[in-house]
Amino acid sequence: MRGRLSGPRVRIRLISCPLLVVGILAVGAGCDSSNRTAGPQSTTASGSVSTQVHQSGSGFGTYEFSYNGARITIRVPVDRNDPAVARAESFRARVGAPPVTYLLTEVDNTSGKDPVDMYTVTIVTEDGNGIDVDWAFYVIGSWNTDIETPTEDYTFPPGTKGTTVLAASEPIDSVAHLYVHPDSGTDDTMEATRR
Repeated sequence: MRGRLSGPRVRIRLISCPLLVVGILAVGAGCDSSNRTAGPQSTTASGSVSTQVHQSGSGFGTYEFSYNGARITIRVPVDRNDPAVARAESFRARVGAPPVTYLLTEVDNTSGKDPVDMYTVTIVTEDGNGIDVDWAFYVIGSWNTDIETPTEDYTFPPGTKGTTVLAASEPIDSVAHLYVHPDSGTDDTMEATRR
């Protein structure tokens, strides 16, 4: 069980059935994923390519689901100027990491039966791209391993509630589906619904 972020990790994850179906459909339709980008890009005056971080798009908003008595909401995306992500954004600037897309998770496990640690979130965009979202400090810290990554408790035992900041290392331009693996101790994967 993961409770605190302490350094590099290896994640082994089984692909959920809906993502597998999306992948099979993309291959069957003859999609060429080599031309896909992480998000909309534009060329700057100096000729370099910059990836834009979007704050509006199809499917954006608040998603929710229940897990063994816990109620969880996920807001996607969260503006990097939002006070809720200030600590993570400050760390991102110090590390020198490129902009990330933030999500804010509110966990109310006061009536829950099991711990909730928001182990993995996967967003499937409208064009079928799967984007993994993880704990913000882990994503940002992976850009510069010479700087110590802050520790933060991401586990909410039964009877507690709190907020978790998540991040994707690439822009999210739309949300068609949002899948959650709320407990690293199980194989449970759930689809959150938009409010």
